Amino acid sequence: MNHLSKIFLLMGLFLCMSAQISARTISFSGLEWTVRSNGYGAPGKNYWRNDNVWVDELGRLHLAIRKVGGRWTCAELQTTQKFLYGKYSFKVIGRIDQLDKNVVLGLFNYPTESAKQGLGELDIEFAKWGNASNGSGNFTVWSDAAANQYQTRNFPFTLVGTYTQHNFTRARKSVFFQSFHGHSETNEIFNWRYSGADVSQTPMPIYLNFWLFRGQAPSDGNSAEIIISEVKYSP
Repeated sequence: MNHLSKIFLLMGLFLCMSAQISARTISFSGLEWTVRSNGYGAPGKNYWRNDNVWVDELGRLHLAIRKVGGRWTCAELQTTQKFLYGKYSFKVIGRIDQLDKNVVLGLFNYPTESAKQGLGELDIEFAKWGNASNGSGNFTVWSDAAANQYQTRNFPFTLVGTYTQHNFTRARKSVFFQSFHGHSETNEIFNWRYSGADVSQTPMPIYLNFWLFRGQAPSDGNSAEIIISEVKYSP
């Protein structure tokens, strides 16, 4: 091994050790979560900070987008456990209908296996994807059989308060999405059922993230924060 190779090897070991040191786990809503370490990467060519994720004294989870050291930074975490078929429910506090056009809130399943990257993802996302005229709600099923193939539904909505609940129910050949006003299932905003043979049959963690579309700064120049009061999985 030449001198340059040794340098690159040591750099790789240092970065790996740094990531392990900066990673942390938290308990929230009866689940254990790993908070994404400080660093740069996808989605959206963003900078990530683990202190943009915290649990308050009421046991509610906060996700923040903040400018730190001249850079906009984002938040992400995932459960340490993987899940398959069943109902996934998320109770959110915040005006997700009024997020900046460059801000994205994701509530989703995503595979951790390298061979499955980009396959079978199931998304509830609140984002306008850089276009203020888009609806804020998005339900998406990514094919588990072919890369870069997906089906999605976008829907506009206006809230009268700050509480919403969002569900998706995974089955072998279908995914049923729902959004509701309030923290109950009585006042529905929108629903969509996807059926197909390419629905993922891979157990996946639950992910939550709060990030910037294509790494672009919020168009209003303001920090953002969302509260998740509960995440629940029911087999």
